[in-house]
Amino acid sequence: ELAFGLSVLACTEVAEARYAEAEQVLSESIPLHQESGDTDRLAYTIAFRGYAARGLGQRAKAQSDFFQALQSAIANQGIVPLLFALPGIALLLADQGEVAWAVELYAHIAELPFVANSKMRWDLAAQHLQTVSVSLPPAVVTAAYTRGKTGDLWATASSLLIELSNQGWDKVNIFQ
Repeated sequence: ELAFGLSVLACTEVAEARYAEAEQVLSESIPLHQESGDTDRLAYTIAFRGYAARGLGQRAKAQSDFFQALQSAIANQGIVPLLFALPGIALLLADQGEVAWAVELYAHIAELPFVANSKMRWDLAAQHLQTVSVSLPPAVVTAAYTRGKTGDLWATASSLLIELSNQGWDKVNIFQ
């Protein structure tokens, strides 16, 4: 199916830091996923667009995309979209100085085989989060990681959605 193939291509472009190219492919893929009604594929494709937007320095657009992907993942109990949305949100949190929160959030999924065995996840988020976490005392990083690792993934995702909504992520103006 064309929409899925374009999503895979976009994911590759994002993983290789070719963000403008990814954005172009995603502009074709997202409408096809919308037409198909496949909410999981649409949600993780929107998450890819969030990574591309972040890479292009478009924070508001990245926030909006990751928020939408998280919202869809929760509404549809879609684990794959959640596994793409959470690392992106963690990156944005780290970008705004919330490094411990970012580490905690990523720890929820870091040891799942789909994530732990993925070079793409390392390239997309884990490597950057590991790099910025050295700015914190090791005990703070360990505590954040432990909280995340032992927390309930879906409860955390739901709480995160509320917190991000309270911060205005659901109302960002992507045209600023």
